[in-house]
Amino acid sequence: MMKKDTIKLYRVNLKGQLMGYGASYVAAKDPTKAYGIVKGYLDRNMIGFRENRELVSIELVAEESSDKPNCMFFCRPTFYKGQK
Repeated sequence: MMKKDTIKLYRVNLKGQLMGYGASYVAAKDPTKAYGIVKGYLDRNMIGFRENRELVSIELVAEESSDKPNCMFFCRPTFYKGQK
């Protein structure tokens, strides 16, 4: 039986803030596709300068649970400034 490609949730961090798009959350099969989705959207809509669309990092935030389809498993908790 062939293994199903799972969808994962990525945080794509870009060089510039780009009017709120500097850190975008994207559901994709792999990190390359996640960046392609964000960059393609910014390019098509001419948002920000090209040099600010440069990739800084991609973080895996969550992935689909194999035992519970259509549910996401969060890989690590996210803490905000001031939280413990």
